Amino acid sequence: MNKIKGRIIFVLYIIFAIASIVGATYYVLNNINAETYKFEKDGYAIYVSSSEDFKSKSYTFKSGTEYSYKKLNDKITFDSNEGNAKIDESTVIHYSDNSLLLLKNVVGLDLNTINQKIIFYYNIYKNNTIKKSNSDGYIIETFNKEKINFKDLLLRINEKKFLFLGDNIRLTLSTDEVIDFGNYIYFEYIDGDIIRVYNNNKNYQTIKSNVSIICDDLIINLSDKTIAKDGKKYITLSNLVIDNDNNIDIITETDVAKLPTINQSNIVIKNDTEDNKTETNNVVDNGSNSTNNAQQEVEEVEDKTSSKKTPEYKVVSMKVTPIQIEAEIEINDEDTLITSDTDVTIVNNATLKTVYEQTVPMGDTTIFLSTAGLDPDTEYTLYAKAKYSVNGVEYD
Repeated sequence: MNKIKGRIIFVLYIIFAIASIVGATYYVLNNINAETYKFEKDGYAIYVSSSEDFKSKSYTFKSGTEYSYKKLNDKITFDSNEGNAKIDESTVIHYSDNSLLLLKNVVGLDLNTINQKIIFYYNIYKNNTIKKSNSDGYIIETFNKEKINFKDLLLRINEKKFLFLGDNIRLTLSTDEVIDFGNYIYFEYIDGDIIRVYNNNKNYQTIKSNVSIICDDLIINLSDKTIAKDGKKYITLSNLVIDNDNNIDIITETDVAKLPTINQSNIVIKNDTEDNKTETNNVVDNGSNSTNNAQQEVEEVEDKTSSKKTPEYKVVSMKVTPIQIEAEIEINDEDTLITSDTDVTIVNNATLKTVYEQTVPMGDTTIFLSTAGLDPDTEYTLYAKAKYSVNGVEYD
């Protein structure tokens, strides 16, 4: 009997020893594989409580509170005012000044742009902060202090969870009830036809049929997942793809981004001085606006018996950042030969994909170009084209 008892004790001791070793190993690995940061401001994190009928609750914290990524279980932990907090990476941190901190990579889209010819989707990376603008909308700041503005920003956080940021957001239910959600709203697809809609002080779980989010002239239909502007449907939620190579990367690290290169096909840079005036090919690359000393070869089609000069497009100013270009282009049509609107495009040289389009009405003498649709370290060509007529012969 004593031998059996001794064997039982020995087995229990071995089991306890193994469990202790496994537990200690997990603890060490979990803490070694952790990244620790600090919250920059007071704020809160919203989570859904399974113990309280899935109501949205908040963990609040003070500025300077440390939070850690636990890589083994993809959890973020910190000491909140409510006790030890453990949240997953799909949680968004809300600061007291209405800015937000992302804990994972997401995709973002300004819904005010969905009616444009080219729609820009942005890869917004983990640990980026989305700041509330002093006027309308939100701002993401790149490493070189460039500000990318969004008016009505939709974020896809994971396959089922979305966050919409805007002003005067309203939720309409199938019962025709309208609920004011203020300046942000989460919506999350649960199982089948069930959808959860919430923020820090409102919480609804309902069947998605005939449920919509409305903000000014925008409507997000949570049933068929379409997004409409001014009554016309343009895209669906499936168009937002996280970490898609076709999205524009918002670069915030100073050692990552190289500026794109912008070439012009038929556009020259205007370089006026008191002593001389030259026209040179403009290539923007590696952090500054640089010019090629070689003379720009401008193709001109002229009637040999006429002194008329074909129209020219001249770059007056150009600013290029890792994802954005701003330019002012002068249309020089001394003899009023242009017979059509001017089409301005920017084309990715590698993919031949048009990343920017603009139509300038005939008669305008200046083109103002601005887009945040570029990729770093990529070569593009800027085109400006219009039809013109010389002695009754029309040219492109």
